[in-house]
Amino acid sequence: MVYIKICPECESRSISASKEEWPCPHCNKDLSEEPVFREIRTQKEWWKTAETKKNKKRVFA
Repeated sequence: MVYIKICPECESRSISASKEEWPCPHCNKDLSEEPVFREIRTQKEWWKTAETKKNKKRVFA
């Protein structure tokens, strides 16, 4: 899962895969206690799924 937080200091978005020890990459303010703005669910090993779909042959009746 990927998380997005908004920095109250510089108002920039920060994206991380962890909610622990979260410094703003723009101004270095600690965002650990800030609420999560958005959660994005990611699919594990998405590249394998994309490759499988690419290699499937279509069958026409």
